[in-house]
Amino acid sequence: MPRFPRSRARLLGVWVTTTALLLCLPAALTARLRRLEERSREEGRDGGYSTEFMVITALLIAAAIAILAIIGKKLTDKANGLNL
Repeated sequence: MPRFPRSRARLLGVWVTTTALLLCLPAALTARLRRLEERSREEGRDGGYSTEFMVITALLIAAAIAILAIIGKKLTDKANGLNL
């Protein structure tokens, strides 16, 4: 197994952590949607989601995509700046 320089290992660790967090985001949103759906069924509502909730969810997804783009750009720039 090749040994990476310290900066490459750090970049790899950041990339792995970021990827893991972004992969967990859909699961967390799905769990939240299920909890809200169950709560609305218990309260006798029609089971629909409010517009406010849908807007907040869309904003969270957009923020996650923007964060991924920013981190990806920084990682790419850092990786391109490494001297081998």
